[in-house]
Amino acid sequence: MRKQLGFWAALLMLSTAGFSQAVKDRQVIPVAVSLNQVLRMTITNGGNIEFVFNSIDALAKILILIGVMWSFGFLKDIRRMYQYHGAEHMAVFTYEAGKELNIKNASKYQTLHPRCGTNFLILVFIISLFFFLSINPELPFWKKLSLRIALLPFIASVTYEIMRFGSKHMDNSLVKGMMLPGLLLQKITTKKPDKYQLEVALAAVKEVLEREKDKSAKSRIHEMKKNPPSL
Repeated sequence: MRKQLGFWAALLMLSTAGFSQAVKDRQVIPVAVSLNQVLRMTITNGGNIEFVFNSIDALAKILILIGVMWSFGFLKDIRRMYQYHGAEHMAVFTYEAGKELNIKNASKYQTLHPRCGTNFLILVFIISLFFFLSINPELPFWKKLSLRIALLPFIASVTYEIMRFGSKHMDNSLVKGMMLPGLLLQKITTKKPDKYQLEVALAAVKEVLEREKDKSAKSRIHEMKKNPPSL
């Protein structure tokens, strides 16, 4: 299921990138937007047409993403997955608070987490708006599309660092505002779990922690063998 969702998410990003680039090159005119009117309005006001189209591009991607996530929620299996998603966040909150990993403690926390991948997706679309402004509008269509795809790793890296910073400074109103779109989208992608689902999420976190302990213990043993202490 995760592989299928990942495939469709990648396909969605590539198709919207291609569509929006085609719009900018006037090869496609969306029904909802009169390209001629936008051009006249922007040029008359001395605005930046690249910024207008990149804004439409980012907004279109976000709306498509919201529509896909929301419509998936009507499928029984996906809705159940959203409940497990919420349970995962509650279990992680419990661990981060230093509380014992049990249902009673985990039940106190919300399903919305600032470091969720949902936040990452929304921020990628927003940050890509500014990266794509650096592309020369005079380049041919396929060169611009190739540059957009090539910029994706840099966009993802910047987004990741912003998320790391944001999750540590949620008490700042500016940071809260920046993270708000992703948190709102999580109201779609996370649902309140039942007791069994929460128990599964807690068991998963415990298993990860045990494996991390084993890994670090093995690492210490390997280090001692490599550099034995002097007697």
